[in-house]
Amino acid sequence: MAALSLQRGPDEQRDQVLQLGLAALGFYSTETGVTLAIGFGVASLFAYGVVLGHRERASRMQTFVGASINGAFGLVIVALKAFVH
Repeated sequence: MAALSLQRGPDEQRDQVLQLGLAALGFYSTETGVTLAIGFGVASLFAYGVVLGHRERASRMQTFVGASINGAFGLVIVALKAFVH
């Protein structure tokens, strides 16, 4: 599995930083920027699942299920954070 891991660079969070930066510049509210950044984070987890499924040569259904589980973990983390705060 280590050979199939994604190569992550320093720009892996650029979408989240971009959304927060645009909010800081006044393009939209800070709350909207945070919401968009969280959404991009969950979408990134789903996308990572798709890429890993493809690299493992999984079927389309297996890839979709794996990617959905990745995205669901992200949603669980967001829900737990909302519950705690």
